[in-house]
Amino acid sequence: MKRAVVIAGAADLTVDYKRSEKDSVQLAADAVEHALKDMGRSTDILKHADGLLAIPPIHLTMEYPVAVSQRLGMSSRVYYSSMNGGSSPIELLNLATRLISSGWHDFLLITGGDSIGSHRRTQFDDFVSAIRLLLKSIYSKRELEHGLNFPSHSYAMYSIAYAAAHGYGIRELQKSYAEMIAEFSQVASQYPPARIKEIVTPDEVLDSSPVALPFTKLMCANPQIDQGNALVVMSYAKARSLGVDEDRLVYVHGGGDFSDHKSTEDERDFTELRAARIAILQALAGAGISVTDVEKEVQHFDIYSCFPSVVNAVSDILGMGFRDFRRFTVTGGLPRRGGAGSLYCMSALAALYDCIVKKGGRGLAYGIGGLSTAHSAVVLGKEQRGISPEVTSDELGEAYRSHDKVPPVSLEPDPSGTARIVTYTVVYWNPARGENMESYILCVGKSGGKQFMANLIGISPSELAGMEPGDVIGKSCTVKTDQKGLTTLYWG
Repeated sequence: MKRAVVIAGAADLTVDYKRSEKDSVQLAADAVEHALKDMGRSTDILKHADGLLAIPPIHLTMEYPVAVSQRLGMSSRVYYSSMNGGSSPIELLNLATRLISSGWHDFLLITGGDSIGSHRRTQFDDFVSAIRLLLKSIYSKRELEHGLNFPSHSYAMYSIAYAAAHGYGIRELQKSYAEMIAEFSQVASQYPPARIKEIVTPDEVLDSSPVALPFTKLMCANPQIDQGNALVVMSYAKARSLGVDEDRLVYVHGGGDFSDHKSTEDERDFTELRAARIAILQALAGAGISVTDVEKEVQHFDIYSCFPSVVNAVSDILGMGFRDFRRFTVTGGLPRRGGAGSLYCMSALAALYDCIVKKGGRGLAYGIGGLSTAHSAVVLGKEQRGISPEVTSDELGEAYRSHDKVPPVSLEPDPSGTARIVTYTVVYWNPARGENMESYILCVGKSGGKQFMANLIGISPSELAGMEPGDVIGKSCTVKTDQKGLTTLYWG
């Protein structure tokens, strides 16, 4: 075993974006001070820190961790930064764990602040420019040209494919998603940093504006928030030498990270999150937990909930079933607690830390980044445990083999002839375009073994939305690509 790694303090802060004038650097610095106060220590302890790991806001880049360190008066020697989206905080915790457990460092801060709410209020044009730049960085040119320009579209297509593979109807799927959000709202109502504390009913969730089939607005992440977060991560020996109260220590038991594709168009399997399974099983293997024993061995969970389809897929991976929804979040989730930029999992980790300090047991956090392109998981616990130098299990080995049986996708930039529908969604609403935009159908198709992005015509969006996924996916259509490179599937 390598040396034990602990979280010694954590903070999850939300400020009123309608009144706040704090920038993202100050929000992160404030969170660090709150985390230290949680430890019963002042910023004087930072002179012992080796460095700072940070999640930059969408409008800043690598200079961000340096700026936060300077704001705190630190003399850090090392800086790390992550831009993998929602999985970033867990990815950075796993990185910090490796660096500390192997002896490279003894004391690292992980922090981030983002002021999306007030940035939208005070500098809307700059905010929109940053969003457009971000979207161009995560979507291919072909995806953008066909109208795949928002995460809800991508995750909706995973949801539709999952429903078809498991024999679920659209209304059945939406009903379960609405019940999940209603249960999450109950958790958020009791979580002080939550952005939205009002409790909603499943009917209210279903009746909110449609976004991308099968999602409605209240099922989607709420990024309009200003927040700051911090984790204080140390070796156990360092924590004891600095006099940190043993009761405040939570151990990192295992972590995992995995990625296998670049964007939505080249996803090898929309019916399940194979890469997520590997990241989660890595974390469980490091913690010495079999997936068959998760419900017995792990008491606290937070599964990334940008859209309900992620919770649905990960609950399957954990063998827990998509029910008893409150057990899947300790914050109320992204639609209710809210999450600015890539910071939500920092909230989840801080909340899990607090749960474990107060109640004991173990907790699991899972995060997804980009367009389901990055996956990270971590297991935390009150029991003292060193980090295993070799992470393996029969379950993990089988997950790798299953993943490798599905070959990487080859893309077809100029499809023609006959093709079949792999997955689809109806896009209704996009805040970047306005509520009165015309609905359209977005598809992933496959022809001659190669995959492509397309739009579907010959059937109205409302008519397609009334059909069951199993009656649409796999349907054979004629496909054509015009001189501008736009691909169309023709229903008929």
